[in-house]
Amino acid sequence: MSTKAARREYLKAVGEFQRACREFSVGMTRVLEPPEKPEQDEAGWIVRALGSSNPPKRAPRVREAGVAEKKA
Repeated sequence: MSTKAARREYLKAVGEFQRACREFSVGMTRVLEPPEKPEQDEAGWIVRALGSSNPPKRAPRVREAGVAEKKA
């Protein structure tokens, strides 16, 4: 599987999961009491809990001390 195809599949799965969470949240608000603050959106808490949909950045590479000494 190519990197592009894997990334596309991953983003599709994340999108489907977030959509399902929003639908679940809407369904739960129908069953439970409405939130105390009417200005809150129905699925806002789940979006904040899951965080950004962007993939995390890579950590910077850390060179080992022994590698630099061998090259010099």
